[in-house]
Amino acid sequence: MTGILDVFHQDPFTTIQLTSAIEKVPYVPDGLEAMEIFEDKPIRTEQLAVEERQGQLVIVPFTDRGAPGSERTTELRNARSFKVPRLRLGDTIYARELAGIREFGQETVLMQVQSELGRRLVGPTGIRNNLRYTQEFHRLAAVQGKLLDANGSVLYNWFDEFRITPNAEIPFNLLAKTTGSLRPLCNAIVRSMKRKAQGAFTLSTRVQALCGDGFWDALVTHPDVEKTYLNWAEATELRKGTAFENYTFSDIDWQNYRGSDDELALAAAATNGSGVLTLGTGSIGLVSVGWAVSGPGIPMGATIGSINSGAGTATLAGGVLFGGATGTYTFNFGGGIAAGGGGTISIPSNAAVFFPKKAPGIFQRALAPADSVEWVNTLGKPEYVQMIFDRDRNEWVRAEMTVYPLHICTRPEVLFTGTMDAAAD
Repeated sequence: MTGILDVFHQDPFTTIQLTSAIEKVPYVPDGLEAMEIFEDKPIRTEQLAVEERQGQLVIVPFTDRGAPGSERTTELRNARSFKVPRLRLGDTIYARELAGIREFGQETVLMQVQSELGRRLVGPTGIRNNLRYTQEFHRLAAVQGKLLDANGSVLYNWFDEFRITPNAEIPFNLLAKTTGSLRPLCNAIVRSMKRKAQGAFTLSTRVQALCGDGFWDALVTHPDVEKTYLNWAEATELRKGTAFENYTFSDIDWQNYRGSDDELALAAAATNGSGVLTLGTGSIGLVSVGWAVSGPGIPMGATIGSINSGAGTATLAGGVLFGGATGTYTFNFGGGIAAGGGGTISIPSNAAVFFPKKAPGIFQRALAPADSVEWVNTLGKPEYVQMIFDRDRNEWVRAEMTVYPLHICTRPEVLFTGTMDAAAD
């Protein structure tokens, strides 16, 4: 068995070789990763420096010939630095797990060990996909102006770091289905974002909206949207299923964002001014106390405080009350951040977030170098792989993948949020 473990000391398992091999894995786009809105910025240190320079254009006044001209005022500069965090995940391979592999010395042994290592590193639930999942969580937080840890704690609030007051949440009041109400709200978002982005909003920049399930369903059935598409060939798209799809309306690219699958969309009856949601005895067993709840009329951050299985009801924790019109709605229930779990990746059901896409410099991912000697003073890579050996008993080897990413929004003033409700949360 010692011979089998010696396989890991061969050239294909060195840190540099493994890192290069992982970089050749086919790219699988997913959600915000597929939009490619974050520009990779490799750096040589663990600190990302961001320089802020508030520039502006002024109208130059006329001056008399022979008189001195106007003087341009140089912009003030302000630099900040942010420490790049580390993400590391490992998997230990024990000698007993390799017992079925033929004795060392046969040509296929190396390939079999590589296959097992590859499964743990880049398999469907392997280390790499867990780190990609985590970075999608970071990207979703960044387009809302924050960098969050796995438990939901805020590492950086980009509004605070750049001394920016967040934009007020926009109530769309979609359930009222008032004709002519939607386009003015969209125009206001587009105009404001363009003005605040200044030169970063180029001819190729688009306004992107990510919608929760409830917001999306109310949006695609709004009379303004249906009227726009009525006489167009694209109307066939709205007549088909639109879950997790996208379309363009009022110069905004809308998308029903598909988050992690640890969240359930369930119908529940709710009464205005009550904290009780009636799911029915058939669905109540699918949810648990402490789970996050989002949807129309539900305040942000609400969770389930108690469950009555016999009555099929769930009561919101902390005296939180439903604030919408009495009726039956689709709510999202998840065991993520609010429940102290693994960090559900989702947009609240009744919400939408707006941000610029293809806007140079606004969203960046700093990549710092690894801590080991061979990577000192080199530009950071997207990921690093390393083998750790049991040097005392030679009973195991540990494969570790490490990423040093910092997802940052350098212009948080361009970020907007909306709710399908009549009033902001």
